[in-house]
Amino acid sequence: MSLKTREYNKEIKALMSDIKDSVFLPDKRVFAMLRELERLNEPLQDEYLYGYTYHHFARIYSFREDHKNFIKYITKALYYLLRCDDKELLARSYNLFAVEASKNGCLEIAYEYFSIAKSYIDEEDSLVRAMIELNIGATIIQVGDYKQALAYSNKSYRGIRKNKDKEGYYSNLVMALLNLALINLDAGNTEKSKYYLKRIENLDAGDELALWHLVLRCRLAVADSDMEKAQHLVDQICTDIIGGDMFGEITKDLKSLCQELIDKKEYKLVGQLIEEIDRNKHRLFSYEASLFTQIKIDYYKEFKNEEKLLACYEERNAYESKQEKTVNLINFESIQLMNQLVELRREKRRAEEKNLLLQIQAETDALTGLPNRHALNRELESAFDEALSTGRKLGVGIADIDRFKNYNDTYGHQQGDRCLIEVATMLKRVAAKYGLFVARYGGDEFTFIYRNMDDALIRNIEKEITKCGDISLTHGFYSAVPDEQTRIWDYLNRADKELYDIRKKRR
Repeated sequence: MSLKTREYNKEIKALMSDIKDSVFLPDKRVFAMLRELERLNEPLQDEYLYGYTYHHFARIYSFREDHKNFIKYITKALYYLLRCDDKELLARSYNLFAVEASKNGCLEIAYEYFSIAKSYIDEEDSLVRAMIELNIGATIIQVGDYKQALAYSNKSYRGIRKNKDKEGYYSNLVMALLNLALINLDAGNTEKSKYYLKRIENLDAGDELALWHLVLRCRLAVADSDMEKAQHLVDQICTDIIGGDMFGEITKDLKSLCQELIDKKEYKLVGQLIEEIDRNKHRLFSYEASLFTQIKIDYYKEFKNEEKLLACYEERNAYESKQEKTVNLINFESIQLMNQLVELRREKRRAEEKNLLLQIQAETDALTGLPNRHALNRELESAFDEALSTGRKLGVGIADIDRFKNYNDTYGHQQGDRCLIEVATMLKRVAAKYGLFVARYGGDEFTFIYRNMDDALIRNIEKEITKCGDISLTHGFYSAVPDEQTRIWDYLNRADKELYDIRKKRR
């Protein structure tokens, strides 16, 4: 059963609330909370709750650049979430895998999984959809498509603005504005980038989010040749970013900062950043580490330091070799996740087909193969609601076999069953010809539903109904536009009375 349809105790709800609030700077306490949530779910075996727990494990391992554990938990999260079919958390989980692929330089895979994530969100103004589009914009910028990146980022910004009532509104808004500022800066539009930074600063979203735009502020200081401010910000970046938990989250922007400092010939600041990065490079993915190795190459080229350059080239080759293995691994992992999705869809399709077969069996008369009374009730409700909402006519007809009791008594029940089957087969043909619904009402009675048909046409159809080969039937019907005072069963009662009156006249 899904979390959304089950009431959990206060302990579980409190844990989930605390875990949700740990999005930006998770610490060891969150692992303890997640393990406790996993333990509390053991007697419940709730698929959504398992999916929720493993999704957040994966989120934290992604933040900590622990790819092995990330894959372990995102795979488990998707296993459970696909089975309980919680679309929002499914979208978030596929988005998380796409972000991981992007961080490892697998941009095509990232885009494919961003698309899968979006496919689970129908609402255009959904916050989850806006965050996915934000990540797509950040990914596209890596291939230099500024126009597309801005289009996605602007769409994301508008989507976030429409969700002011949601938790984390200001932090999400900061992320969107930061993305717009960075894309404009990369595209060479410094003034527009400053405009977005000013908007971020005016939000007063709290010190916790200030680190996210620290590199942007430094890059803008470099663009303005304000090297005193840049030095102060580089000191802070070395301590709080490279030496802190957020190193892997901002590597691409750090690379851009280093390149801009080299272009400005601010070698002291570049050297300071490179030295701190070298001390922490073991915490980076091979793709991210290779980006910085290229910066080091550009840096040492300026000083014609052959020894350092040779070491950097060897280092880059080693990272590129590791990166090739990582790309192959992510390709394999993406195929595994895709197979998981395909297999589950097959399972669901088989289950749906089985359920449909059971429903058909439950709604089908075993002798004649026509829909039974249960199916008739469902179809009649649908037809009545349609006629009431559209103001169109609804007709109901009842037909029964003339002198069937005598036939049964004379020739026996087996022959009577053959007669019912023969009549049902002919009535099916008539129904198919005119697009009608026909059901076995019970005994030798059959019921027709006439949607939006005038009485003259129904009477023409009646001629075919009442003469089935050598077997004759009597048919009575009632047709009218329903109103709020009309009941469904009025139609059946009036049709039955019409049938009775016809028989009475014949006598």
